[in-house]
Amino acid sequence: RSLANPRKAKMRSKKMFFTDIYLVVAMCDLLVCFSLPAQIESYFSGRDNPVLFSNHVFCNVWGALWEVLP
Repeated sequence: RSLANPRKAKMRSKKMFFTDIYLVVAMCDLLVCFSLPAQIESYFSGRDNPVLFSNHVFCNVWGALWEVLP
C-alpha cells in the first residue's frame, strides 16, 4: 500500500499525533492515580479529617451529581 498522496499522509500524521497525545495524557493520569492512592482516599474518606466531605458546598454538589448522573 503506497502513500503516494501527500494529503493522505498528512492526515494520517495528524491522526497519529492526536492518538499519541491522548495516550500520553492517559498514562499520566494512571501514573498519578496509582502513585497517590492514600492521598486520594483521604480526600473522600470520613476518617482522619476528610478534606472534601467536610466542606458543605462540596457535599451538596456531590449529592446533586450523585442523583443526576447515574
